[in-house]
Amino acid sequence: MDAALSTILSSDNKIFLHGEACSGKTGFGCQRLKYLLSEMKGEPEGILVLVSQRSLASPYQEALKQVKTYRKSEVSILTMSGLVRRMVNLFWPLIGHISGFYRPYEPPSFLTLETSQYYMGRIVDPMILKGYFSTVSLTRNRLLSQLVDNLNKAAIVGFPYTEIGKRLSEAWVGQESQKRVYEDAQEAVNAFRAFCLQNNLLDYSLQVELFKDLLWTNPIFRQYLNRQYVHLIYDNAEEDPPYVHDIIADWWKDFKSALVIQDDMAGYHSFLGADPQSASRFKTLAEKSIHLQNNTQDAFQKREMAATIIDYRKPLQFKLEDIHSFIKQPDQRVRFYPELLELVARDITEKVHGGVSPNGIVVISPFVSDSTIFTLGHELAKNNINLRSLRPSTSLRDEPVIQTLILFAILAHPEWDLSLDTYRITSVLAHAIPEFDLVRAHLITKHMQSTQSGKLPHLADLPQQISDRLNEEQKDRYLTLTNWIEENKGVNFLDDFFSRLFGELLSQPGFGFHLNLESGSTTAKLITSYKKFRASFGYQIEIDQSELAKEFVKSVESGLLAATFVDDKSEDDVNAILITPVMSFLGLNQAVDYQYWLNIGSSGWYERLEQPLTHPIVLSRRWQVGEKWTAEHDQKLSRENLEKTLHGLFNRCRKEVFLANSDFSESGMEEKGLLTLHIQALFRRALKEMQDD
Repeated sequence: MDAALSTILSSDNKIFLHGEACSGKTGFGCQRLKYLLSEMKGEPEGILVLVSQRSLASPYQEALKQVKTYRKSEVSILTMSGLVRRMVNLFWPLIGHISGFYRPYEPPSFLTLETSQYYMGRIVDPMILKGYFSTVSLTRNRLLSQLVDNLNKAAIVGFPYTEIGKRLSEAWVGQESQKRVYEDAQEAVNAFRAFCLQNNLLDYSLQVELFKDLLWTNPIFRQYLNRQYVHLIYDNAEEDPPYVHDIIADWWKDFKSALVIQDDMAGYHSFLGADPQSASRFKTLAEKSIHLQNNTQDAFQKREMAATIIDYRKPLQFKLEDIHSFIKQPDQRVRFYPELLELVARDITEKVHGGVSPNGIVVISPFVSDSTIFTLGHELAKNNINLRSLRPSTSLRDEPVIQTLILFAILAHPEWDLSLDTYRITSVLAHAIPEFDLVRAHLITKHMQSTQSGKLPHLADLPQQISDRLNEEQKDRYLTLTNWIEENKGVNFLDDFFSRLFGELLSQPGFGFHLNLESGSTTAKLITSYKKFRASFGYQIEIDQSELAKEFVKSVESGLLAATFVDDKSEDDVNAILITPVMSFLGLNQAVDYQYWLNIGSSGWYERLEQPLTHPIVLSRRWQVGEKWTAEHDQKLSRENLEKTLHGLFNRCRKEVFLANSDFSESGMEEKGLLTLHIQALFRRALKEMQDD
């Protein structure tokens, strides 16, 4: 370690640093950053800290806080997507007129993933009415996301987007009718790209293509970058797509120093284009390669357990008691999933009351449902333990706080003529006014439905039999709510509307968001989402604010918009148990003391998601164009995914993994996936060897 540190603390070398997760690599990167800043004398030398996702920037931001004096202009901590967007925006006058846009001398509008799907919907909806995608059984938002993903894959891998359908068709081995779906997908992305060029809209794929093809090859731009950045620190390179590695490899010779950090046995975001094989090229480009590995007995046993679970043929290097010291299982058989959640809650409660910090515990599963969060959160709340969830791809509409805000926006804008479900109004009304129960809320909404007014009735307009059911405090709350909605009917800027709704009404004493810290951050998500949505309309598409607000609400209601832009670590300071999908946890790149694995019988631990309109491997550099994707490829990919997942989870667990499994899954099915079978085989082998001894 000391030799590695002395090598890294040098301002004029180029190093490739790799090793297993949580072996201290990012710590070395932070020390190098502080060293480079301390060694700068005279003319400042810019440092580019490149990370694969924004949440991974936190350690470097903390390191900068420890540096007493430095200029902010000396350090840029960015993702490549952030750098690309910044540079395309800055150099638009240089490339706009040669980029194929209809109005190159007007500023472009940058699209987020969500707004790209919104505009893709404009293209696809008329196609669906004509019979396109008729054999695809996907929700609308999943269909749109896969089409957008196809365009992104073409840009980050480096092949023409016009070849997407051809590549998918050539790899397909099933029914011929599926090839027609690929033709439909190609037609949709072609039309979407033409729409973007016509309206100066820059989705992610166009930003990447402009950067690679026009900016990166421009000598003026390269000269600007080389003056800006002299040193490079590039962390978690394995989670980036190959175009990033192409750029850094070409830029390599111009850096005075470079440190590239890569996790072994990673690449968890391969479904988004991550390519560890592409990242490994820096090992040959670097002057020195350093491998970090935790060589303690505990770390050795974890590596061996993970390897042995994957490979039945690998001889055991540990005993049964070693397994039991790290991998725990329920003491009794659990038949049903709700019972399992109660058991997990009891075990967590014992640990927390025994002194374990809630932040040191994570509950993970391939997929995390609302019902799981509700049930587990309810059980933990009985013992005053908080539960927070992290589901980056979850639709905004699935958040109860968001549902409340959106419903009140619809009630305050009757001119939108958007339909309202009676049961939803009932639940939201009861949520907004805790003094109400569902019965009283339902009586009011039932009366609202009978009058067909499209708005909550005023207190004075309620029938006597309903009014008599409300006490004075409930009447006061309800009157305050209806008056506020009436007074804010003219507010068409939704960010202002949501901010006032939260601050003036729902967060006040007696209303549902009072003393609920999570409701504040969730409201901020919605406001930020709307601002990004509004910004995507730019200067070219004329739409009044009321229509824009209506389009946003419709997009949220359809499940299209998700707050994926929110920093994954924004709530790390909350003292609560974290529940999250397994891939989201691995992406956080942090270790915990205790892990609880739910649904271990599910194939979601290793199988790729059903994606009838795209394919992450076929649309990658690893794939030989024209080769057929067969069942053997699926099995190999599942094995690779399971291996990466196990190594990643074991490396990120300091004390104990609890295998929380029930006879029947959350859906009521008996599941016996590969993970369950392999773990059972591990215990049987260890038990047999103990008996043989």
